[in-house]
Amino acid sequence: MQITNRSLERFKTLYLKHFDEELSEEEIKRKVEYLLEVYRVVYDTENVTSSLPSGEEHEQVVNN
Repeated sequence: MQITNRSLERFKTLYLKHFDEELSEEEIKRKVEYLLEVYRVVYDTENVTSSLPSGEEHEQVVNN
């Protein structure tokens, strides 16, 4: 699955907000790929992106 730059930036922003630690691009990609793999295993799905919040839903999740 292709991870978009926008998704990587969102993850980077959330990670910084919650852990107060800035990551390199390589670390971000590794953590996102790991997180997606865990999601796939837990939810037994091949197409993760259809289940992830986008647009306005994402903003509500991030801001709460």
